[in-house]
Order: sequence, then structure tokens, then C-alpha cells
Amino acid sequence: MKVCKLLTGKISLACASWAMASVCTWAAPHFILEPDTLLQRWVQLDSAAVSAYAPLLPSEQIAMSLWTADTALATGFGSPDVANALNAIPGVLMETRGLGGSRRLSIRGSSLRSPFAVRNTMLFVHGFCLTEADGTSPVEWLEPRWSAPLRVVSGPAATSYGGAYGGAILVEPDFLPGLAQMRTSFGTTGRSGGLQSHTSVQVSENGWEARLAHAQNTGYRTWEGNERWQAELSRRWQGDKATHHTWLAVLDASWDLPGSVDSLTATETPEFAPGGQYNAHVQRRRALAGHHVHVSDVTVFGNRSTVDVWTLMRLTDKVNPFGTSPFFNGYKEESGAGASLRLRQRWVPIERPSWTLQAERNALGSLDQGRFELWDDPLLAAMGAQLYNLTMQGWQAQWTPSVAMSHHKGWRLEASVAASARGRAADGTASDTTYSAPFNAAEWLPRVGISKALGPKLSVFSQASTGYSDPTNFETLPFEDGADASATLVSERARSVEVGLRLPGLECVLYHQAVQSPIVEQVDSLGISTFVNADAPLQMQGLETRAQWQGTHHALSLAATLQHHQLNGKGMPGSPPWMANFQWTWQPRWAPMWTAHTWIRGLGETPLNNDNTVSHPSHLTANVELTCNVPGHGVQVTLGCRNLTNTAYSGWQQVNAFGGRFYNPAPPRTFTVGLTWRHRS
Repeated sequence: MKVCKLLTGKISLACASWAMASVCTWAAPHFILEPDTLLQRWVQLDSAAVSAYAPLLPSEQIAMSLWTADTALATGFGSPDVANALNAIPGVLMETRGLGGSRRLSIRGSSLRSPFAVRNTMLFVHGFCLTEADGTSPVEWLEPRWSAPLRVVSGPAATSYGGAYGGAILVEPDFLPGLAQMRTSFGTTGRSGGLQSHTSVQVSENGWEARLAHAQNTGYRTWEGNERWQAELSRRWQGDKATHHTWLAVLDASWDLPGSVDSLTATETPEFAPGGQYNAHVQRRRALAGHHVHVSDVTVFGNRSTVDVWTLMRLTDKVNPFGTSPFFNGYKEESGAGASLRLRQRWVPIERPSWTLQAERNALGSLDQGRFELWDDPLLAAMGAQLYNLTMQGWQAQWTPSVAMSHHKGWRLEASVAASARGRAADGTASDTTYSAPFNAAEWLPRVGISKALGPKLSVFSQASTGYSDPTNFETLPFEDGADASATLVSERARSVEVGLRLPGLECVLYHQAVQSPIVEQVDSLGISTFVNADAPLQMQGLETRAQWQGTHHALSLAATLQHHQLNGKGMPGSPPWMANFQWTWQPRWAPMWTAHTWIRGLGETPLNNDNTVSHPSHLTANVELTCNVPGHGVQVTLGCRNLTNTAYSGWQQVNAFGGRFYNPAPPRTFTVGLTWRHRS
């Protein structure tokens, strides 16, 4: 599927939907907030200054792929994480092991080199950058009941959010003063005696907000249980010259790693978990402390503007006894500390009756340091020989100036260029030898975007952009046989172009993307993994569309993705050729307190190795939920069923797996019951 001629330059996108506020592409919160609240949030200047800002364009006119997740999916069907909501977004695929276990995210095929974790995608919560300097994003922070609104910027158009060519996830949790609410759900896991539970509590008053959540399940497979505690405390207040927001958060999570299995085992005994014999699991603790300062009227370098500063400190600790893949088996410990700083300045240098020029300066920096230790444990008993003892450092910095010109006839043109620099080092011992692996990269990331409003609810846009993905420390480490994996690995670089059309209730996006020097995993006959840069580029084309209709008693939503992703002339492993989501919501005229919600999801046949000799068959799953709102009491009761059709499928594809172990069987039919209580003072 040939889409468009790829532009070699770098690119930007046009934030035409917010023709005023979007000073360019680095405006993260600018994309997060609704248009009618933008001026209130960040342009609280006096009348003279406000007059310099033209009226905002409708949000549907943004010159980029920006998708809003369905809140009902994030919290419905007893959802233990945000996988449901993300999987209903065109071009997005989030895989999980079990119900709320480990996660992997792909946006337009960005997970090729992610045997685990989330890479190639930036993560922002409350405007804070949670992505670590090595490019890893901790999506386990996204408690589904606290993650609305949740939006996804697809592809390298998200350069303003850090340059990852997969895109960015933007979460700006709602703050509702005077709110007290509790949500709890219980359900089955698909096997006899298996149970799951999820409870969250939230209280907001006088600028303070406290949240607490707990999720637990025993798993469908015999070694698949997980548990997560999460707590947040935040305070918002107005100072003499600035608005402040302090955010504290902690996470304590553990999940077992059941391990992948071959096709025969997945069919005959899907509950079998080879990881159980190794006590394979992960225990992870995280802590965050952040502060945001917003100044609505300040003069910087002679420009009267708004300024935002986000600072974040983070701590992490992880214990991983015996992984279940041939990649770093053993007893693993990781710990680290890091910080990120984000700056944004917006102003209007020129304002004319027929056109307006806006400007923006953005800066993003991250610094992390930690330890990585791995012991061999061949007897599955006490720790054996230490294979790795490394100190790891990483940093990244990006400076993005941008301008945007808006014309009163509906045209909007944006241009930006980001200067990006990254560095990383791993020092210590590996396989009883001294090891040092420094890595540095720097490049320019220009971009351009244009949009045109053809009517009140009709617009077209086009944008071209570039992004990158650096090799991780783990991809450059020597492996257990002593072989140096890839000290010569270079960064991937992506170039993308897309065009889009938006109508009332309909959005379509066509994209073409090429990734130069893609990093691919190779597994030899002994199960030893290495990573190399492929000679041929990764070619990616796709069509993403979503249609929505709202009636008096019915609501319909259809999201569909067609993608043609090729590596060396063959289908990219882990990337299905099509994805589809259908939702139907019905509130009977004769029973307005009841609501029925149906969600059907389908994926096409997916190649699982580089040679395309193994694939996962196409499949459909159906989910239903019935909700009852008790009038006058703030109480809501739900009954739900996931995988109503009892479809057998793999919820996590082990790409290029050793020994034919490509599959992680997903739970069969499960049932949930939930209760929500909400009180507004």
C-alpha cells in the first residue's frame, strides 16, 4: 500500500485545531485540554494581552493524528489497566500477560524491538515527563480510573514530546473539587477458583486530592497472578504570581511471569506456565515527586508570555528472579534514580487583522543513573556466578523552537526544528571481564504541518515529521556466552508523512513511514539473542479511521486500522495487517437507568518471526457490560463479561521466540461485577 512520497526533511505538524493556543508542536498540555478551557488555563493575562490571542479553532482541525481514548473502555469490563482503552484507538496495540500483568505497547508498529516493556513511546502525566532517559515508559502508572482524559499522538509527529517515533501518551487526570468516590469490581479469571479484584478511592477538596488503588488477581494460568498498590497525593494552589501543582505518587507492584509456550501447549494445556518452575516474577517499586509552576503573564527576553516549568524526581527498584525468555535468564536486580525538567514559553510576536504569528520555546531534559546486576542460577537454588555488575547512566536533552501562522480564512502553518542530544554509558563487569559501552547521539528534528478548515466541522491536514529510537543498554550488552552483542549499534531514524480528513463523527488518516537502520533481534540455535541494525529500512504504510454516531438512546463507534508494515520485504513480526473495534451503547427509552455496552475487537493474522513462517491466526473477541444507575444515590452497579465467545488466542506475542514458544494464552470467558459510589459536596 503505497501512500505518499516520503519527505526527507524533518517535520512538524500543525496544531490547527487550536489555532491560537498551539504555538507549535511542543504544546503538550495544549493538546490535552479542551479548547474552551485553554485560555482560562494558560492565557490568564489582562484584557490587553488576551486581545493578542485570536479565537481558538475547533479541536478537530489539528494537523496531526491525535486520538482520545474512550473513558468507558478504560473503566469498564472490570478493566485492570488501560489496555482496553488504548486498543480501541486506531493504530494502537497494547498487549498484556494475564489480567494486569506486564505490558507492551505498539503505535504504528513501534514495538518491533520490545520483547518486554514500553519503548519508542513517550509518556506524560499531569504534563510531567515520566519516560526515562533510556526511552522506557512506565505505563503501569496508568491506573484506568485516574487516566481520563487519555490521548495518543501517533507517530513521529510527537517530536515535540521528545522525539520517539512511536508517538506519545498524554494523560491529564480530571480534578473535580468536592468529590469523594469509590469504585470496586470483582470477577473470575477464567480458571476454577481464580479471582480478580480492583478497588480505587478518590477524595478532592480545597485544592487537595488523594487517591488510592489496589488491584489483584490469581491469574488464568497457574503462574500468572499479580498485585498492585498505588497512591497519589496532589495539591493545587494560586500564589501571588503563579499557579502551583505538587504531585507525589508511589507504586508497589508484583507480577508472575508464566512464560510463553508452543502451539501445541497453547491449544491442549493453555494453563501450563513454564515460568512457575523457575519462580519467575517481577517485583517493582516506584516513587515520584513533581512540581509544576505556571506563570500566566511574564516578560522573558522582551516577550510578554506564559511560562510553564515541570520538575520531576523519580526512584525505582526492581527484583526479577529468573526471566522466562532466553534473554537474560537468571536472578536480576535493578535500581535507579532520575529526574526530568520540562520548560515551555508561549507568546504572540505578531498579530494582524487577517493573520497571527505565534511562537513557542520548549526544552526537555532527563537524567537517570542506576545499577544492573545479574546472577546465573543454573541449579535454581542459591545465586550462582555473577554475570553482570554494571553502573548505568543516561541523559537526554531537547530544545524545540517553533512558530505557527494562522490565517483568518482557516489556514494554519506550523514549523519547528528540534535539536536533540542523548548520551548513555554502562560500566562495570560483564561475563568476568571489564566492560564499558558509551553511546552518544545528536541530530536535528525539523518538521512542518499545514491544515485548512473547509467548514465549521470539516478540515483537512498534512504533516511530515521525523523521529528516532536509540539502542538500549540491554541491546548493547555482551550476552551470557561472552559475545559482545552490538557495540556498533546506531540509532533508528524515522521519516513520516501523513494526510488526514475530519468530518463530523469521522476521521481518516493515511500515513507512510520509513525507519532507517532498524534494530532487530536475532536468536541463534542455542537461544542466545543479539541485536543488529538491518540493512533494509522498515517500510510502514497504513490507513487509520474512526467513525462515531450519537443518538438519543444509541451510540455507535467504529475504529479500523489497515497497515502494511514490512521488514526485508516480509511482514513485520508482531504487526497485524488489520485491527478493528466496534462499540454499541444502548440506553432503553423504557428503562433510562440501565445502559448496555457491547465491544467487539478483531485482529488479523499476525506474523511472529522475521521469516513469516509462524503466525497467529486472526480472531475476534466480544465483551458486554450492563450498568444500572441508582437515581439520587450516586451509586452505579455493573455486570460484565469479557471474551463472551470464549475465543482462544494469545494476548502477548513472543516475537522471534526460541523453541517455538511464541504464545501467551489469554484468559477465556470471564465475568465481573462492580460498584461505584460518588458524592459531590
